[in-house]
Amino acid sequence: MTADRSGSAITDRTHVAGRQLATITDAHMHERLSQSRSFTLQTKPYTLGLLRQTATDAPDEAAVTGIVWEHMRRMIALVEDGALVTMLAGTAAGDPDWGGLGVFDADPAEVRAILETDPLVQAGLCTFEIHPAVGFPGTPAAA
Repeated sequence: MTADRSGSAITDRTHVAGRQLATITDAHMHERLSQSRSFTLQTKPYTLGLLRQTATDAPDEAAVTGIVWEHMRRMIALVEDGALVTMLAGTAAGDPDWGGLGVFDADPAEVRAILETDPLVQAGLCTFEIHPAVGFPGTPAAA
């Protein structure tokens, strides 16, 4: 941020975290918003499912490998079904606290049923949290 002559903070809308952002004209805004058949921001409900690793002693490495394999098989099936929009892995990114985050195109009750029966949760290797969220037009999940 920079300051104007009065000392007020001005947000630099062309740069974020050292990245040059694209210039978005009003015409571009109208085009993107028209893709959602409206000139107002239409939202779509989603549910976030966050898997957190537990401190439970894990079974042997071969067992964990099998459990993770079945978890991933299930996640891929949910993507193919359309219930899971995208998934992110925390452990692969080096965060030891959380196992993954899924963006579900399903209501919280359905996501709870999905995660309660997840192989990682059933094995006691993860717990989960559920959070309602919304997507906006033009973002991959809401497009």
